Amino acid sequence: MDNKPLEGRAENEISKQLSKLGLFVCKPYFDISGSDLLVIENLEVKPKLTIIQSKGRTVKEGKNSNVKINKAYLNKNFIVFVYIEQDTNIHEDYLYCFFHEEISTWKSEGENFVLYIPNKFHEVEYFQRHLYYKNYTKFERVKEISKTSELDFASFMKDVSLGLQAEINWRENAIFPSFEIMESIYGNYDINKSNLTQDILLYITGIIREKELENKYDDFHDHLSFEFLSHTFHAASSDVNSIFEQIKIKEILKVNSGRSERYLGYNKFFLLDLKYEYHGISSEGIYCFIKDDACDAIELILHKNENLSPETNILNGNAKDIRELIIQTIKE
Repeated sequence: MDNKPLEGRAENEISKQLSKLGLFVCKPYFDISGSDLLVIENLEVKPKLTIIQSKGRTVKEGKNSNVKINKAYLNKNFIVFVYIEQDTNIHEDYLYCFFHEEISTWKSEGENFVLYIPNKFHEVEYFQRHLYYKNYTKFERVKEISKTSELDFASFMKDVSLGLQAEINWRENAIFPSFEIMESIYGNYDINKSNLTQDILLYITGIIREKELENKYDDFHDHLSFEFLSHTFHAASSDVNSIFEQIKIKEILKVNSGRSERYLGYNKFFLLDLKYEYHGISSEGIYCFIKDDACDAIELILHKNENLSPETNILNGNAKDIRELIIQTIKE
């Protein structure tokens, strides 16, 4: 199920309510420390930030729900809003507000604090107490936190790695990392801190920017090789449908295909920029198919919709059939 519409309604409602307090609200293109939204004070002088995490939930008849907040996010500049809809009452929604000391009283489960939402949550005293609407105590506390915040942009952005910047630039602007960015990332590469989305993005970039890298391949060989790809991503043989067979393509935006001169084995590739539906969720993204001279291949998919996780897959023996399917789909 695609949760994007609910997330959008939640963020819109929270933004509207915060704007009523005269606060400047914006949405960052990245998620750092749970920052679905940011409240910015002193915009023209020395901006200070308050982090807003937005949680949207639909409570269905006879069922409960929950909200999880990473413990590492909690600080005095962090506020959580929980927006709840009921499938049995489309005419009324609920918005709850929680501050860091209130979140810390929720049930502790591993790295998270968890708020359990019962089916009849609106009748529960705890939820009634934290309802945001017409709660002037909450209004004043939100304004106080935003006015007294000491979190500046430099402190907030210190954890934005070059890899994350590259990922954001691809998601938002369809721009692949430059050679200089790749060089900086690989210069400080730590496999224990690697991110699957960013690793796939950089690998695909290595194919796209092959000409730029031809004199630098030795510097990046370990990271751009198929062996690195299969080992790092823990790709496994598949006896089920390939990734490509599970994509319901709506539109092919761009096709890039050919043979990579950098690889002795896996060197025939297709890169498809697509609009599609995957497991019932709409997204744009890039699908990569890399085949060897026999009948094996690797599949990669990167989604711009963050509700979908990147995937890898090894095709043993049936790569030729998938390649023919890809060619036929492109022709259609």
